[in-house]
Amino acid sequence: MPPPAWRPRSPRRPSGDTYTCNSPPMPGRPGPDDELDCDEFPMASTFEGAARKDYEGSQYTDEFSVRYLDRVENQEAGRRLGAWYDNDRILNNDAFKIVVGN
Repeated sequence: MPPPAWRPRSPRRPSGDTYTCNSPPMPGRPGPDDELDCDEFPMASTFEGAARKDYEGSQYTDEFSVRYLDRVENQEAGRRLGAWYDNDRILNNDAFKIVVGN
């Protein structure tokens, strides 16, 4: 089983995904009229997000993945994630696991 992810340090943490998404080697970069967001996993709201290297050291550089996603779907997923944190009272430093599939 993977290690737990963690809740945010603060609601306005900087994210390393912006640099990665805007870098020339990033595949699938959208055109100016494409309605896509660049999103990261683990989520930016967790300790394991792209900004982890800023808090825990350079050994965590590039220890995340990014991908362009439909903007509407991505932003809805973010709202649902935030609602889950609130509804299940997942607080800062509370461990949780993300299970994909059954």
